[in-house]
Amino acid sequence: MIKQGKGRKILFYASAILAGLLASGSWLYWTLTLEGAKRQIANGPWFTSELYGAQAADPFTRTTVALSGLFALAKEETIYYTAFTDRSGQLLRSKCDYVIKGRPLDARWWSITLYGADHFLVENAIGRHAYNMKNLTMNEDGSFDIHISQKEKDLNWLPSSGETLAGTVFSLTLRLYNPGQSVYSDLPNTPLPLIERGECA
Repeated sequence: MIKQGKGRKILFYASAILAGLLASGSWLYWTLTLEGAKRQIANGPWFTSELYGAQAADPFTRTTVALSGLFALAKEETIYYTAFTDRSGQLLRSKCDYVIKGRPLDARWWSITLYGADHFLVENAIGRHAYNMKNLTMNEDGSFDIHISQKEKDLNWLPSSGETLAGTVFSLTLRLYNPGQSVYSDLPNTPLPLIERGECA
């Protein structure tokens, strides 16, 4: 029979080991994800690859797709861009406010989704995880602003509240379904939304 004091020590050490494994796993995931971004095509803070959804994809690209949960469709159907930083190169963090500024994109359908560092959707009070070309409220000049914040915003609010096991960093995934030829022909320079950081808590 295990004495109470020894039992508490065993529980303490077991909890410490579990926390360490979770932390190291999250660190490994984020490291691989950022390293994957370095190997891809950059367009401002956004990254993509011509190999997403392609049979010619190398093992590293396939691992990146699996870790990020893109479930990549054939590259002829969809282009995926992912951002881990704002336009100044700072990691996206849930404790900061951001504005995604852009104009309608050259695609039959497009959306922007917020994911936690583990690439799962981050729970929030209103159940909002993404905006798309149909549910955005546009500005009078045809542009749009998406506000990422823990605090409620009047228009196009994408909540960043919540903290995953991997911490407070998050990423954004831009999906372009049936994009126009202008996108395919110039992935590094096709116009994409800006990600501007505001105040941080």
